[in-house]
Amino acid sequence: MKIEGEVLNAEIVCLGNELLIGRIVNTNATEIALALTKIGFNVTRAVTIQDDHKSAKTEIGEIFRRNPKVLIVSGGLGPTHDDIQLSILADATSRPLKVNNEALDMLAKRYGKTVDDLPATAIKMARIPEGSVALINTEGTAPGVWFKHHETHIFCLPGVPREMRDILQKEVLMRLKQEFKLTMEMIEYGFDMRGAGESAIQPITEAVMKIYPAVNFKSHPKRDDTGYWLSMHTYLLTNSGEQVYEACACWKTEIEKKFDIKSSVIKPIFDHKFKSENVTGDE
Repeated sequence: MKIEGEVLNAEIVCLGNELLIGRIVNTNATEIALALTKIGFNVTRAVTIQDDHKSAKTEIGEIFRRNPKVLIVSGGLGPTHDDIQLSILADATSRPLKVNNEALDMLAKRYGKTVDDLPATAIKMARIPEGSVALINTEGTAPGVWFKHHETHIFCLPGVPREMRDILQKEVLMRLKQEFKLTMEMIEYGFDMRGAGESAIQPITEAVMKIYPAVNFKSHPKRDDTGYWLSMHTYLLTNSGEQVYEACACWKTEIEKKFDIKSSVIKPIFDHKFKSENVTGDE
């Protein structure tokens, strides 16, 4: 992906055996990647790992060697035996797990109890890597976690999609925008067209790409009960969408000169909406 300005790399790790056996669809990686991309990060990897301490620690160590600006981990923050995300990260960063008072207060409020009356399972969720910040989870019990290891900001999120989304939107993105003083965003325009295929328009696409070398071009083949069509997108991480729109308009015009197509008007592309609340996972 072509971008303007400093490249801010980010990586995503999703923990959970249920993801790898195919019982649960991993929508978390998609949502996190989209959210990071929209505010200016270049997501270079997203991996799914078993609930296995040794193999997960090895994977985390490899990520640290690549030194991304941000690492977001989802899954495994809950109270059960296989909720081992914080144990893995504490081990990988050589930080002890310690009871965090802010996390305790969040859990006490969530359980409707005093801190002294919290069950052992709740205390487990309050033990986070030393020096971490507890992040509010308004959709569930397990707090999120934020800390920095060398140059990498690490965010620990639950696996349940609605909880992950809540902390991501209300805590993580806000903190990243402040921390990195982000001013750019992903601007995307597009139109739908029928009457020409990807291979047929490729010479036109390549010619327009030379006119707008900074802009990304992507055609998405679609098929439904009305037949075959293409969803055409131009996008760029930038401060202004003018160049992105011009590239999209030029692309459309050049295709129309050679092919008798039916097309929609050019519109900004908005965030995808994720509605699969049947997709669940461990905290």
